[in-house]
Formats: sequence, C-alpha cells, structure tokens
Amino acid sequence: MLLVSLIASAAPRSISSIGLGSHPSASNLNEPLIKMYAHPFDGYTLFAPMQSNITYLINNSEEVVHTWGSAYRPGLSAYLLENGSLLRTASVETSPNFTAGFGAGGCVQEINWNGTIVWEFEYSNGQHLLHHDIEVLPNNNVLMIAWEYKTAEEAIAAGRNPNLPSQGKLWPDHIIEVEPTGATGGNIVWEWHVWDHLIQDYNSTKENYGVVANHPELVDINFAGGRISPDLNHINSVDYNEQFDQILLSVNTYAEIWVIDHSTTTEEAAGHTGGNSGKGGDILYRWGNPQAYRAGGAGDQKFFKQHDAQWIKLDLHGSGNILVFNNGRNRPDGAYSSVDEIVPPVDANGNYSLISGSAYGPEEQIWIYKAENPTDFYSSGISGAQRLPNGNTLICNGQSGTFFEVTSEKEIVWEYLNVFPEAGRNNVFKIRRYGRDFPGLLDLIHPHDVAVINVTLDKTKVIQGQEVTIEAIVENQGSYTESFNVTAYANTTKIGKETVNNLGQDLSQFLGFTWNTSSFILGNYTLSIVADVIINETDTLDNTFIGGIINVKVLYHDVAVVDITSLKTIIGQKYLAHINVTVRNQGDYTEMFNLTLNATTTIISTLTNITLMSGNSTTISFTWNTTSVVYDNYTISCYIPPVQNETYTANNILVDGWIFVSILGDVDGDLDVDIYDVVKITGVYRSEKSDPDYLPNSDINGDGIIDIYDVVICTSHYGQSAS
Repeated sequence: MLLVSLIASAAPRSISSIGLGSHPSASNLNEPLIKMYAHPFDGYTLFAPMQSNITYLINNSEEVVHTWGSAYRPGLSAYLLENGSLLRTASVETSPNFTAGFGAGGCVQEINWNGTIVWEFEYSNGQHLLHHDIEVLPNNNVLMIAWEYKTAEEAIAAGRNPNLPSQGKLWPDHIIEVEPTGATGGNIVWEWHVWDHLIQDYNSTKENYGVVANHPELVDINFAGGRISPDLNHINSVDYNEQFDQILLSVNTYAEIWVIDHSTTTEEAAGHTGGNSGKGGDILYRWGNPQAYRAGGAGDQKFFKQHDAQWIKLDLHGSGNILVFNNGRNRPDGAYSSVDEIVPPVDANGNYSLISGSAYGPEEQIWIYKAENPTDFYSSGISGAQRLPNGNTLICNGQSGTFFEVTSEKEIVWEYLNVFPEAGRNNVFKIRRYGRDFPGLLDLIHPHDVAVINVTLDKTKVIQGQEVTIEAIVENQGSYTESFNVTAYANTTKIGKETVNNLGQDLSQFLGFTWNTSSFILGNYTLSIVADVIINETDTLDNTFIGGIINVKVLYHDVAVVDITSLKTIIGQKYLAHINVTVRNQGDYTEMFNLTLNATTTIISTLTNITLMSGNSTTISFTWNTTSVVYDNYTISCYIPPVQNETYTANNILVDGWIFVSILGDVDGDLDVDIYDVVKITGVYRSEKSDPDYLPNSDINGDGIIDIYDVVICTSHYGQSAS
C-alpha cells in the first residue's frame, strides 16, 4: 500500500496500471523515475460533525490533535483563525419564524485554543436568522449569510406569483458584514439583500416588472417557484476575493453561483449604481444554470444543488478560478457528485464579459473530478472541496462523512472516514486543511516530525547483478532539531541505512543509497524509504515514501513471429500468392535464426541465417507459386526453430489466416466460375489498390488494377468447376 494508514481504496490507480511485462526489452532497462507516487498535502484537517457539539482537528495519520467543545451543534461551518482560535457557527434555534430551515444557525462563536469563548455574535429573531456559512475578511470583520422573513403579502407585493406551490411567506437571503465588538457584540457595517434586486414578468403593476432575459443582473423571484419551502435562495456558502473586493455566493435553489460587489456602501448595495463595478448591488456574474435568467434551457444547466463555491487562492494551481462541489441531485445523466473548476470570464479589473442575450461563460468546466464509476461518489446535500498548495484537491463527501484528497490526475492519495460522534451520525458540512506553516498553529502545535518527501531511482528495470542508485530527500517538518536513521527497503528486505544528524527545523537533506541486486531473485520489488519514528512524533504517515517498483530480470533469448499478412484469400491456380511475415527479436541478444512458411503441411519456403539485433523487427516477403497446388483451403503458418538457450517458445510459431486455391476465374471461393464471379469483378471494375472499393480477390492476375484482363480470365473459364 502507498499509504500505510489508508484504506485500500485510497491507493493511487497508477500502482495497478504500471506495465511490467514478462519480457521487457533491453532498451528500456534504464528508464528514469521521478517521484512516481504523489503524497498528500501535509497539514491538519478541521471539521465540525453536524450532529456533534465538538469540532475536531486531525493530522494526516488520522489522529486527533485538538478539539473544541461548544454548547451548540454547528450551524454549519467552522474555520481556524490566524490567531489560533476557532471561528464556528452555532445552531441556537431561537427564531420562531425559521424553525424548518435546514442549515439554521443564528450565532457565531470565536473559541480560543483552550476552549474559552472569546467572542460571540447572535443574529436570530423573528425577522432574520444566520445560516450555513461565514467568511473572515482581511480586516477581521466577518461576512455572514442570513434569511430575512417576508410575509405572503410582502411576497405578492414584490411580484411573487401566488399560484406557485409555496407556503406564501418567503425567506430571501441577505449578507451582513459584522465588525466584532467586545465579547458578545458586533456592528453591522455593510449589508446586501437579494430583495433589493428582484425582477419578475408576472405582475405588470409592480415596479420590478420587466423582461427577465434582459436583466441577468437581477433575480427572478418566481424562478424557483416549484419549491414548497419558503427558503427562496438557500445560499449555502460565501467567499471573498480581496483583489476585486467581490463576494462569491453559492445559490442552491437557483443552481447558480453569483458574484456581487463588496466595494459599495450599504446604500449603494441596495441599488443599481456605485462601487468599483458601477452596478451597485446587482449581480456581476452568475454561472451554473442560465435558465434562471432565461439565457438557456435545461440542457445548459451545469450545477445541481451545489455547495462550497470559492475562488482558488493566489499562488495555488488554478489561481483565480472558481471551485465548486457539484452535488448532482436531479442530474439528468444520473445521481452522482463531482468537483467542478471553472475559469470565469473576468479581466484584471474584476469586470465580467457577457454577450447580450447569451449566457455567461465559460461554456464548460476546465477540470472535473468524479469517480471512475460516477455513482460511487454521491452526496445529495452538504459537502465541499478545497484546492491545496501542492495542487491536489481535498474533498468532503458530507453525507457519508468521507474525506479524501486527489491529485490533478484524479488519483486518491489520502482518505478518512469520520467516526464522530458515531457511525450513522457522522455527516459533515465541509472541511478545511491547514498547512503546518499556518500562523494559527505555529505557536500552538510543536510537533516532532520528520518526513521523507521525495525519492528518485536511476532505473526501474535492472539486470540481476546490476546496481540501482537511489536518492532520497528527508525534511524536518517539526519544531526541534532531530537526529534519526533512514532505511531503504526492497519489499521487506533492508538494502541500506543512513543516519541524519542534527537536522534543523524546516531543513532538508539529500541521502544516497546503492542497491546491489546480485542476491535477489527475479521479480518485482517495491522500493521504500523509511525514516525512523522519533520520540513524541505523532504524524508518522510521511515517514515512509514509496519510491516505485523495480523489476529485476536476467538477459534472455526470444525471437517471435508477430504477424502474417496475405493480400489475397482466394487465388486462381498457377498464379502467385504474396505473403508478408513480420518477425521480432524480443530478447537481449543479437540472434541468427531460420524461418519456415507453411501452407497447412506444405512448405512454401525456408529462409536461413536471418540476423536481428535486440529489439528490432523485420518484414519478409514470400511468393507462393500455386501452379501445381491442388484446389483446397490452406492454413498459413510460420515457424522459427528455437535459438540457443531460448526458453519462451510459444511465440515462435504463428498461425494467422488462410488462402483458398481454386480454378481460375473463381473469385468468391465456391469452386465454380459463374455469373456471381463476373458480378464481383465488374462491380469493382477499374478500381486500383489505393481505392477503398478495391477487392484483391477480384484482381485475378494480381497487376494492381481490376480491368478487362481480369474479366477475360474469368469469362474464358465461365461454366467450369473445380469439383
């Protein structure tokens, strides 16, 4: 296994797809190998199980390194702050008008490393309620998602179609920015409301009546009218882009992501002008379901109940792109989830391009992760994903409580099944991983941690007795100077050991090993480099690095017949049959050998002293004169007698094809020359070898063209029978 503490399904697919044939050629013996297997991003994963009051921080070895307790379950997200505290939503459930709201919270708590609540902000009453997600801004203010309560009368006044199935009342979303104050308070310094940016084409007496297709910057209040729930938008994630001063929202019921301007004042955010964009609080960009603004049909929908939309951070692979967990509920081609990455059509100033009357680009995602069998990976709700500094993507299947990390090539390199609070109640909204250099952890976790971070081999196929040169890099990822041993293994056999002395924090060291394969039997060996577990080391997963698979073999003799081709399968007696035979030297030595071509038991020809160098092939052309051959169907085969010391001889003979020798003029092989033969010839008359309709059997005289001469040969024997 690649990762000793992972479940079997986490092994990269590349392990089973490495081609190590039984007879590799000598020319491939020295193929270089550079870091064959990927490792997970080293850090700590934070998650808050939805049915638990405890938030957990685990390392890559699946060990819990810290927990935070609360009086409440999450509502629903949790994040680490750079001061080492936990910022966590809490489900206080004190609002009477929002009792049926999935993802209800109402409160945000900051809990320090020691478990003390150092700040708390509650936003929960009959008119509004926090839910789902929060986002910390660079100025330490916090963006929060909240519902606001609208009566049925207010909804109808805003152009809501009363005939739509619903409860009458609506809970449109709004975003607030809170400046923490004191231990239990905060100032709302900015806010944005969906309710200020509505359009509808149902009631022409309302101020927001208009042509929905002409206003992609506005929200059709009647679009998601098929929902009985009053939760109009169900925004389930919020993210911030400091470069553009913009906010990204995942709008679940509309199957879209929205981008809005944060540079506005609250007054401008309620209107249609102002801010960097000049568009106030209107939608700057939307993607995932152009049906929502009448710019596409059902076939254009890309997102299906998506979650956790976020800009990929600067300096990461895909920087500036948008990553989304696409749940896939009601997906037309089946119920499966994916992680989708798109490249938004944005310029350096944060302006998004749109051709009037069309949908926002891009047309397709640039990267999609899904399971090889798509339905094996599915979470109808919750869930999330995160792009990591090593280019991998961390994924949370929220409903099953499964976390896993994949490379850009979609290989799984880490997997964890949440066990908290217990099996069957282990669902998780989303997760985040923080690197060992995250400021909030540097002064709080002082691990002893050494790691093997890379292994390079100078060859992956070797002749028994040759040496393999191995280079490894070890790194001190902890906070203390360390001395330790590093051992190289071929399978479980020790092939070398080096000692690292006084390696300082964040420093790395190259180590060299030489493996003499003389005493090793033939076969495949997994090469691993293992750093000793040092005292008090907890993250031991990265102490082992699988460097690759090495094939130890001996030189061998092997010649093979690899192909037999004949232009014609039916030939008139006395004409020549042309047969090509391809042979290959698949061994490690230059060989001289003989070759015999047979038609059933009749020897057509024998060639002697054919010389081929290792790895080379040649095609030999034979001519078979059928003048004295009796009418019959002949099986064509070719045989090479074994060369000296050749042990694998199954490929020395090849039986491939047949040739039917018949009366002149018989081109369909029924032993009669009749009208059917004439039709076959005249049907492709004047066709040549290069033509697609050329039939070699109809070219009786074999001159490369089907012409009058072939017709004459056929008709001159018309009515004759070989029988």
